[in-house]
Amino acid sequence: MNNRSDSEGALVSPHRAGGVLALLEPGGRKNKALQAVGAVIGVALLIWAVSLVFSTENAEARTRLMQASPRLVFFLAAATFAGVLVVGCTFWLTLLPVRRIRLLNVLTVNAIAMVLTVLPFKVGFAMRIVLHHRIDVLSFKLIFSWVSAVTALGAASLMPLAGVSLWRGEVDMWWWVAFGASVLATHVGGWRFSCWTKRGALKGRASRLILHADDITSRPSAVIMHGISRTTEMALLAIRFSIASAIILGTPIDVGPAIILAATFVFLSVVAPVGALGVREWGVALVGEAVGLDLEPIMTITLLVTFSELVIAGLIALAGSMSVRPWKKRGILDANAASTVDQSQVKQDCSAHSSAE
Repeated sequence: MNNRSDSEGALVSPHRAGGVLALLEPGGRKNKALQAVGAVIGVALLIWAVSLVFSTENAEARTRLMQASPRLVFFLAAATFAGVLVVGCTFWLTLLPVRRIRLLNVLTVNAIAMVLTVLPFKVGFAMRIVLHHRIDVLSFKLIFSWVSAVTALGAASLMPLAGVSLWRGEVDMWWWVAFGASVLATHVGGWRFSCWTKRGALKGRASRLILHADDITSRPSAVIMHGISRTTEMALLAIRFSIASAIILGTPIDVGPAIILAATFVFLSVVAPVGALGVREWGVALVGEAVGLDLEPIMTITLLVTFSELVIAGLIALAGSMSVRPWKKRGILDANAASTVDQSQVKQDCSAHSSAE
């Protein structure tokens, strides 16, 4: 009974959907202080990064940037545009087995969140939740289940990608074998774990601990569609790093380092405890240096990728907002309707493997 009350309360209040939601609470002096300190550090790191770009050692890279080929600039913009759209599609496809909402809404909200990701206090994270609650009339419980599922499935894709790339250092036959096997293992393992939590493991505590992400990750269709979309997203980001390196270095970096940089870029965008700007760029630059690239040029490449993403995401956000109009509330939230998840289908998906055994 208490479990049900907690779950229903989470439908109308973000503060009751799980401990992670404390990030959105207006109070919490310690949290605010940590966020403020993190923001100062992020700005300091960004200033340091920019100083490297304008250093004497990086003069050649700056010259190439100023004389960049219009064709390469166009390719970078096109790849970035496609990448931002695919990120939005990743969110939409992951939710699709549970709830069908307007794709344009998801693309617009995602673009807004991507622009705001650089700010401290998890503004982009909070805005994604608020806008989907307002525009798509989704309950807070379902939104957090959705975002948690995307985060968990993203880790199931990014960790094998980064690990295998660091191990091999190049994309060869063994890279493909190891990557395919590890991604399959993490996704199947995650699906089975979600089925276990959906059965009420630890009296439902396990499901609440992961913010009910298992409402989505226990569905094979959601896991498969997310995996395909996330792989496409990472491929496009690796291409963006290759194009940016062709602009800055005069030649594209190899596929292996491009994939490693792309995985680091996305990983730090997600896990950075404060705004990603500064922290993400330094993380990527240090990883790039570890795989044999010079620090100043790789920092310039990373900042170019960041800047192009912010510009393209901002344009998509503006264009989408003209149709979506996120400032206009769609209606009164029916908590029960908004939280409805086809639990029978979840149980069917989870029991299919067990019955086959």
